[in-house]
Amino acid sequence: MSTHARQQAEPKAPAWFDTWDSNGWLMFAGVLLLMLGTLNFVEGGAAIGNSSVFIHNAECVTGNLSIWGWIMLCIGVVQWVLGVAVWFLQNQMARWVGIGVLSFNAIAQLLMMPASPYWSLPVFALDVVAIYGLVVHGERSAAA
Repeated sequence: MSTHARQQAEPKAPAWFDTWDSNGWLMFAGVLLLMLGTLNFVEGGAAIGNSSVFIHNAECVTGNLSIWGWIMLCIGVVQWVLGVAVWFLQNQMARWVGIGVLSFNAIAQLLMMPASPYWSLPVFALDVVAIYGLVVHGERSAAA
């Protein structure tokens, strides 16, 4: 009798709970990809136009500010496409490509830091959070 009472006392989570949690993180990562794409697009456009937003006479590790502007602009467009694919289509291939693009963007933001430290560091942190959402919680959605 005590075994039967103990089994009834343990609450069970609904079956949809794990799937909802994983899909919530994937949706969050998709929104972050869209937001990071927008931020990179704006940063790239400002760098191409030699905006006064960047530190004057800052030396990039490789290339000049205009080259990094075009790189950020291209990364932003790719992140937009991947954000739509992860968020709306929930495509697993887009998730893996998104991890790669976010990793590349994190490195690129660190290389852009001499020119815009107050912009690059928060974008780097958002890249890491988005990578976490895609890596840790994407597999559960694929298994469900």
